Amino acid sequence: MGKGPEVTIKDVARRAGVSIATVSYVLNESAPISEATRARVLAAAAELGYRPSAIARGLRAQESRTIGYSWHQHPPDRWHPILDRFLYSMAEAAEEQGYHLGSSGARNCHSVRSCCRLR
Repeated sequence: MGKGPEVTIKDVARRAGVSIATVSYVLNESAPISEATRARVLAAAAELGYRPSAIARGLRAQESRTIGYSWHQHPPDRWHPILDRFLYSMAEAAEEQGYHLGSSGARNCHSVRSCCRLR
């Protein structure tokens, strides 16, 4: 089954009967909003299954708040319980601080410079 269209703050605003700015204020806790309006916005967001887009927030803030992590997997395709636990813990810690973790196992890399473009 394909993924449906992503719910936006416009959709939440329409459902709650408020402006897009009001939805933004409620979600970012950046302006005083009445409890009744706050509850209506949060209920609309929950009903629609709204999830903030990390990409959209990054574009607006001009920062991604993303941490990239890559490692050389040796031997390839082998399960590494310690590495798995480490990555899980790292992702949890990043999320607690408002960051997202992007991780990838690098194959056929003999050096960092051969796997990444350093600018």
